[in-house]
Amino acid sequence: MTNPNLTSDLTIRNAGDVWQPRAASNSMADNTASDPSGYAKSIAQGGSVVRTETGKASIGSTKDANEAQDRAAGVPYQYAVDSKTRCRIGPSELKDDSILNFGERGEVTVASARALGWLTPTNGTPNQPFNEGQEQPKEEVHADLQFDLLADEAIDRDYSNLVDNTRGVEQHEAISQIVESGEITERTLGTLASQLGVEPQQLQGRIAPIMKGFEDQARSVMGEGGFDSSDVVAFAQQNCPDKLRLAMNKQATLRQTSGYAEIRQDYVESLGEHNPSAALNADLGNGITQYQDAKGQVMVRIPGMSEMLWKTAIKSFGVRKS
Repeated sequence: MTNPNLTSDLTIRNAGDVWQPRAASNSMADNTASDPSGYAKSIAQGGSVVRTETGKASIGSTKDANEAQDRAAGVPYQYAVDSKTRCRIGPSELKDDSILNFGERGEVTVASARALGWLTPTNGTPNQPFNEGQEQPKEEVHADLQFDLLADEAIDRDYSNLVDNTRGVEQHEAISQIVESGEITERTLGTLASQLGVEPQQLQGRIAPIMKGFEDQARSVMGEGGFDSSDVVAFAQQNCPDKLRLAMNKQATLRQTSGYAEIRQDYVESLGEHNPSAALNADLGNGITQYQDAKGQVMVRIPGMSEMLWKTAIKSFGVRKS
């Protein structure tokens, strides 16, 4: 199986338990002797207590209201909670880090649910009335909803199929294991296979081309502009391994390759330091030249401008794409 850690020895083509919310509690219960599950009210006249009234408190009224909002909105999840307060929230209060419970599928954040296709603009928020007298707002695609699909549509569909038919907990376990070690443990593989109703060997056979598809996609981004993706990978492993792991995780969960683009940018900006020869021979555009000064620094000459360090020039103007 291809190791998705993107190690330089690969063949390269050239340029917990699931958290459950606490039940609603009655903040007045500790001070209520006559009815621990309700409330007590003392009635005073002339400075003296004449009678005490007790009754049932309204438990979980916010929960009930949110559930009513969920039903009205037709949301696909069972309930949503705030990631910080752990309180239930309605569909209009959702944020990217809010936690959604999808029953047997498990719990994921709003951002992950959108990336997985479990939550869409049409099923995640209540319908808002449109005033015909107002100009209809232009449709904008949120960054979290922009997917970078795999080049092979069949492999991409198979990945989506695996996601749709397995639980979120095991999905995240599998992704974390691949990012850290390059393979899924037998236990996680067996659990996922059981959820799909197939043998572990069959599932492994489906996962192998998916991992290769992700690797090819990552290398395509890091090699953009004619750079050797192996060099970019080696740079990331040595200088920013955590950023490489985050990029891999983002690719698998959010279906976005922007993490690899950031690594490539870091690599190019630092080229004058870790690979001066490549920086000196790079084609930055017509009339732009590079040279190495007495201190060994790669300098860039841009017509009509002052000379500047390689890193400064790249940050300001970027590089020519092949």
